[in-house]
Amino acid sequence: MRILSGPRGAGKTTALATAPWIAGAWGFLSPVVEGRRVLRLLPAGTLVPFEVDPVGPGSGEVRVGRFRFNRDAFHIASRHTLLAPDLLGTRIVVDEVGPLELRGEGFAELLPRLLTRREGELWLVVRTGLVEAVRGRFSLPEQAVVESCVRR
Repeated sequence: MRILSGPRGAGKTTALATAPWIAGAWGFLSPVVEGRRVLRLLPAGTLVPFEVDPVGPGSGEVRVGRFRFNRDAFHIASRHTLLAPDLLGTRIVVDEVGPLELRGEGFAELLPRLLTRREGELWLVVRTGLVEAVRGRFSLPEQAVVESCVRR
């Protein structure tokens, strides 16, 4: 398991998107496209609308800070990620694990299922300052490698 960590805007998503192995990975990245965060499902590259405009109560949105996300997008990305083969060479990317997951929302139900896989390598994107909270909340293995990402 690897944790890619860095502050907001450090280029964590970009670093993964340009990694030579990303073309064969499963899971999802969360890049900003035309000013909106989307989910890019891997390996196909399908884009799923993620960030939404404020539309009011009962709208199927999930809020975290100033951001609002489409609740259905979490389910789409989770179902897709669980289709990844449980094979030695499989890499799975979850971009990102943050405040929503720490409060039991977002991808919180996906993570324990991914952590029970026997094969492959799991990559989690976690903002600086949340790594220890994420480790504790999801009982991540102590041997998980933390890699720092800083914009150059």
